[in-house]
Parts: sequence; C-alpha cells; structure tokens
Amino acid sequence: MMKTKIFYIDDDKVLSIATAELLKKRGYEVELCHSGEEASLVDFNTKADLILLDIEMPSLSGIEVLKVIRRTESKNLLPVIMVSSNEEGESIVEALREGANDYVTKPVNIEVLEARIRTQLEIKKLTIEFASKKEIAALNAMITTYNHEINNPLTIAFGMMDKMKRDESYSPEVFEKMKKALVRVKDIVQKIRSVTEENHISFDEYIKDSKMVKLDKD
Repeated sequence: MMKTKIFYIDDDKVLSIATAELLKKRGYEVELCHSGEEASLVDFNTKADLILLDIEMPSLSGIEVLKVIRRTESKNLLPVIMVSSNEEGESIVEALREGANDYVTKPVNIEVLEARIRTQLEIKKLTIEFASKKEIAALNAMITTYNHEINNPLTIAFGMMDKMKRDESYSPEVFEKMKKALVRVKDIVQKIRSVTEENHISFDEYIKDSKMVKLDKD
C-alpha cells in the first residue's frame, strides 16, 4: 500500500521538521519546503496527495501560494490545510475563500492535524469515486443513444448492402470499402458498450487538456 504523500510548506524550519517527523511516524510520507517562492514552482499534481501550507511567510505568503495552486489544482482533488498562528485572523477567512479546505493553528496539535488530514483524504476519495460513477452513468446514457441513433441505421445499411451485393451495377471494390466502414462503426459501438459494463473507465491522452475513453483492453 502506497503511503499518503504530504507536501508541507512552512518557513518555520523547527516547527515543520518536528511536525513532519511526527507524521512520518504515523505512516505518512512528508516532503518539506521552506519558502513560498520555491513552492510556487512545484508541480503539485505529481508531488502530493495533500498540502500543508503556512499562511504567514515572508516574500510570498501562503495565500499567494494557495492562489498559484488553485490555478491548476482542484479543491476537491488536492486538499490544502492552512497552518496559522492566529485562529481569529482575517487571513484564515481569506484562505478559505481562495480555496483552502481547512486549517490548524500553531502550535500544531498532531492529533487534531491527523484527524483533519484523514477527513480531507476521505472527502477526496469519495469525490473520485463519485466522479467515476458519473463517468460510467454518462457513458451508459451514450450507449442508449447509440442503440437508437447508430445501431438502427446500421441495421438498415447492412440490409441495403445485401441488396447492392446482388446488383451487378455496383463495383465490388466500392461495396467492400463501404462494408468495412460500417463494420468498423459497429465494432466501436460494441467496444463502448463493453467498457460501460466494467467498474472502471480508463482514459488515453488525446491532445493537450483533452482525453478520450480507452476502448481497447490491455
């Protein structure tokens, strides 16, 4: 079982190192970063399952780092827990408005921190499961549409081709090309149907920021 990866951004080296060691003892993998500037250059999509982010840092604050993260990373898929030295501060409210999922206060209580980490990871898990079910439901709806919009015309087309085959005025080469094209369409529809019968849908990269359903099984 892979360990949960936590990326902890805090300019307070003493506190962050101590907290990281406590989390490691509880089975988490923790990577530390001690400046907002450095954190703003990180590819968080591959770096972590969850982020701990100090609000008050010199040069580039935690709020600014949070804004950078939320430009590309969803609140539902990459939870961010802010670490603050002031529980009543306006900065916490601002952080929550900018996409933070939760917060803890300094000095960090490890029991409270882990409880909030577990809560955010569970929400993330449920979000992914729900999204997967929506994908399957959407594809099932597509199959119903295909059955009506594609399969029925395909049946008619194959019937017409049988008549064409007996008509000597049609070129055999043209006939075979049409038949292959129709068989290919029918094969695609069958593959999509088989994909929706599975519990998991796989995707292939198509072009930048676009994906397509993987029809061929491994």
